[in-house]
Amino acid sequence: MARRVKKETKKREKVERKQRKEEEQAAIEAANRAKELEQQRRLEKIHKQEEEREAMAKAVEVSVRMRFGSVDHRLKNIVREESQLLAKGKGKAPEAIASTYGTANESDLEVLARWNRARASLMMLPHFDCHTPMFMPVGTQGTVKGLTTTQLEELGCQVILGNTYHLENRPGSDLIYQMGGLHKFMNWRRGMLTDSGGFQMVSLLQLAEITEEGVTFQSPVDGTRMLLTPEASIQIQNKIGADIIMALDDVVSSTVTGPRVEEAMHRTLRWIDRCIKGRDGEDTFLGFVWDLVEYAIGGVSGGEAKEAFWRVVEQCTAALPENKPRYVMGVGYPLDILVCSALGADMYDCVYPTRTARFGTALIPEGVLKLKLAAMATDLRPIDPTCDCMFTEKMRNSIIDGSFPEFVRDFLKKQFPAGDVPQWVCNALAAAGIQV
Repeated sequence: MARRVKKETKKREKVERKQRKEEEQAAIEAANRAKELEQQRRLEKIHKQEEEREAMAKAVEVSVRMRFGSVDHRLKNIVREESQLLAKGKGKAPEAIASTYGTANESDLEVLARWNRARASLMMLPHFDCHTPMFMPVGTQGTVKGLTTTQLEELGCQVILGNTYHLENRPGSDLIYQMGGLHKFMNWRRGMLTDSGGFQMVSLLQLAEITEEGVTFQSPVDGTRMLLTPEASIQIQNKIGADIIMALDDVVSSTVTGPRVEEAMHRTLRWIDRCIKGRDGEDTFLGFVWDLVEYAIGGVSGGEAKEAFWRVVEQCTAALPENKPRYVMGVGYPLDILVCSALGADMYDCVYPTRTARFGTALIPEGVLKLKLAAMATDLRPIDPTCDCMFTEKMRNSIIDGSFPEFVRDFLKKQFPAGDVPQWVCNALAAAGIQV
């Protein structure tokens, strides 16, 4: 009898332990479900706040557009800050923002000083106010190879380049947008310009198929195909968040002649219209495209004769509006920058300086210095003991103080100590009013 009672007691205790365990498990699961629901409610609240901020930002933009016809680039940061305050119940109403801040003048470039055709100017961008003439190093995929963004700032770089095709290929504009734009992605606080992807029609010609719709590239990495249309190029650049975005053009090598050149010219004009229309449906605040606020001179650094090179630049700068920046694409040799600046150009970009540096060659007033030579191993002198500033900064200062001709002659004397200045340089500078 006692054994039976003891056995039943153990059985009952076992059942009770199992029941308690199940109750404890149920309590844990209920707590987890409550935690998940709380997290979900928190995420929904954050998402709702983001939607409210976006709606408020759109309301601000609509108000400014209704008042002035466009969102001026100098209003961009103000609009973003005010819309964030509005989402928290603070700040001005959209109409008040538009009324208070107004809009900038039509000019996106203020000329500060001139020497004949050469000019020193101030160009105001959403992220940085830039002084021209200026050189812009190339950071194709979100980095200038071999340099940190802090070093670029210390060097005086004002704008760097990103490439639409390569950034869309890897890591993708959607990811860059989610991470706050290319500025945050690469920790760069100053100006950003994105190429449209058009240059790859030349550099990746064997992997490109060009039609009226756009250009289809085959990825050199994994073979996947990407259709880049004028509209898509603008949308990608807006997601990237550049301060200056370029229209997609039908690019041909500068050495090509015949019907293909005429075809490319007319197609480029049609594509510009599509780029302008394409920007109207883009609501992102990361970047805007304005109707031709900048004029780019392309196709003058692809192997053509130097005499043709400077004459094209001279003809273009003479015809382009005075109040707009003039950007000579793909130019990075100091001599070329000097000549183009004398002819009235403002901005330049090229992979040449950084690529040359990575291979151990420095650019100095006398030309180039090959640092990998055995003689350099024990040479402790500075690379350039005469100056620690950017070449364009020194040139800009000479335009401002009126000593530009002397700066040009001093530069040429160091580059060509024997006096054998190329004839094309003499011809170009003579057109700019400088005798050498």
